[in-house]
Parts: sequence; structure tokens; C-alpha cells
Amino acid sequence: MNAEGITDDINDDRILDWIDQKVLRNNSTEIIDLQYFAKYQKESGFKFALDGFHNVPDKVPYIGLCCLNPPAALYTGKDTNMIHLYSTFNWESPYSSPQFLDPFVTFRDISFDKNLTLIIDVRTLTFKKKNKTVEAVFK
Repeated sequence: MNAEGITDDINDDRILDWIDQKVLRNNSTEIIDLQYFAKYQKESGFKFALDGFHNVPDKVPYIGLCCLNPPAALYTGKDTNMIHLYSTFNWESPYSSPQFLDPFVTFRDISFDKNLTLIIDVRTLTFKKKNKTVEAVFK
């Protein structure tokens, strides 16, 4: 038995009992504010992946572009390496809820800023014939 009164032969019921003894809940208990749950470390950064969209209005391919704001590189033209494209389709997903297979993007060395946001720009992909080639048009 260790200092917290937990033994090595633990099971789910004992864990739940221990949590119930240590965490007091009542009508005035607030939800845990995740802002203070773990300290942000800019060296580790954070990860993001766009899994898909739900209930898209048209039966055309959709793509996602994302960037951090600030600096909103997608709209300012600054450092286009900070713009990420999500376009690897899961062709088994329904038209109305397209899914992407693109991996996580890791944002490292981003200084903490409580106003930092991640912008997801949703665009449709249409094709038009130009001379003897087909070109993609994003809207």
C-alpha cells in the first residue's frame, strides 16, 4: 500500500471508489477548466487534424485549408508554409460527410497567446476544361 492508500492489486471498482472518496461533487461543483489542466509547452506544441465535414450542401469535393491566426497567412499572404491543405479523401465516406485521411499537423514553437485561433477555410473543388486540359478551381 502506498501513501494514497492504493495497493498494487487494483481493479476498476477500487479505482472508482478511490476517485469518489477524493473528488467531492455537488450542485456547486464547477466543470474543470481545461485552460489550467495542463501547462502549454511551446517546444512540444499541439497537433491538429481535420477529420472531415458533416452535412455539406453540394455533391462536389470539398477541401479544407487551415492556418493559425495570427498571422492568418491564408489571407495575408505571409509565410505560406503555415497554410495546411486537407484533401486526401476517404473515397468510402458519403458525399454529404466527406472524410480526410491526412495526418496530424504539429504546430511547434508557437508562443502562448490566449487569442490564438485556428482558422479552417472550407472550399469546394470544381473542374473546368481549359483547352485540352482540366484545371481545378477552388471556391
